[in-house]
Amino acid sequence: QIDIPRRFLNSLAISGTVVVLVLILGAMAAFVLARFKFFLNGPIMIILVASMLVPQFAVIIPTIKILQFFHFNNTYLAVIIPHTAGFLNFAIIMMAGFMKSLPVELEEAAIIDGCSIPKIFMKIIFPLSTPILATSGIMIFLWSYNDLLLPLVYLTGKLRPISVLLTQISSQFNTDYGAMMAALTITIIPVIVLYVISQKYVIKGMTAGAVKG
Repeated sequence: QIDIPRRFLNSLAISGTVVVLVLILGAMAAFVLARFKFFLNGPIMIILVASMLVPQFAVIIPTIKILQFFHFNNTYLAVIIPHTAGFLNFAIIMMAGFMKSLPVELEEAAIIDGCSIPKIFMKIIFPLSTPILATSGIMIFLWSYNDLLLPLVYLTGKLRPISVLLTQISSQFNTDYGAMMAALTITIIPVIVLYVISQKYVIKGMTAGAVKG
């Protein structure tokens, strides 16, 4: 029996949690890199860019060892934590570039009015960064939602998302086209809905910060 709804909910739970964590942590890190000048700014950005060149295959075994040490194996965290760590570099780079293009005068005025750094981030920077947050969030959701390797390696049984189910339908049931079409339809629905709702932010976020002055 193919439990498509359960696998679909698994995908939404994993990808949704990853998006929330990456956007919150990435926005805070990007704010520091964009607005605070210190001697590690350059090296940190270089490390973030270089880390994007490391393939998933290279860190599977070390990640399994770490997950087993903390008893996270075969739980949602077994995929959520690696996805969050793997997508943070992209989110930080995108958000830092956008935040650098925001006018500093807004923050200076807030400081004169007695606003603290955390409040500046929450009340000014975060709301103004909605376009890049939407763009990064959609891309991260798609990457996490469509990922096959990590759920296939780290999860078993009913915890596996719908991306793994598609391969099982093809192999175990000798390609049940009816079940596969049903699973594919359910798979693409949230992606289409998410993009239709956020498309104006996606275009704005991809172009904002590209030109200064």
